[in-house]
Amino acid sequence: MPAKLKRIGGFLLLAWGVIRFIPDTLESVQATGRYAKWAYQHASIPHSWMLTVVILVVGVALVFSEDIEGFLVQLIKGKQAPVRTNIVLNHMALSKLGWDAAAGCYRRPQHLPPTGRDSALFANLIHISNESIPHERINSAGKIKAQLTYTLNGTKYAASPGTWADAPLNSVELGVGDTRYLILQLGSHLTEDWYPVVNRRNSPEEPVATSGAFDLWPNSEGEIDLQLLNEQGFLCAYRMKWKWDWNQIPQTYDLRRV
Repeated sequence: MPAKLKRIGGFLLLAWGVIRFIPDTLESVQATGRYAKWAYQHASIPHSWMLTVVILVVGVALVFSEDIEGFLVQLIKGKQAPVRTNIVLNHMALSKLGWDAAAGCYRRPQHLPPTGRDSALFANLIHISNESIPHERINSAGKIKAQLTYTLNGTKYAASPGTWADAPLNSVELGVGDTRYLILQLGSHLTEDWYPVVNRRNSPEEPVATSGAFDLWPNSEGEIDLQLLNEQGFLCAYRMKWKWDWNQIPQTYDLRRV
């Protein structure tokens, strides 16, 4: 029954109950005065008065049905064991990626079609898992997005939404036991032309929208802040260090949860 109809019905029953309450109460008092001893022994209550009480109780229950249901749901949830995710960022690695034009995404070599394996790029990948724990309930994280912010030489640079390897959209499903691969940076060569990459494509109906966020430069140093989000909001945050010395391979290291 819709909530509005419940409330209307409840108010009508309350009005009827209030109208009945006064004469029924007076009748109950008079009956009790006449038959006090018998009523005490047999717990006699006039049936009319009992009906009025039932009407009032039902009316109150209908009027406040949503509040009562919410209270019961919270009470049940409070008695259940909490369900949580167990997101772990346990590995960062230098890898190769290639662009899959048909799918509109970067792929790891083992997932590339034969025509795309020669156009490989270098990439710093971070492995993100939702690990199971024995004898504990772990929930799916749902569809997650990555929000990246670089702080280099004191200046902040946004690189969001982040781009996932082997995924055409900027969100990926992270169920229990799943591992996904977030692209931190891409480079055309080991020691030059490195940049973060963003993916603004939210759904399959939208066109491909993957591009470089900004160019990184040698002799830069700073931190990278990573936040993982799902449909409900914030999940967790990590911070890592970035350093790129001249004529060297860029380094992303010292990953820690914040």
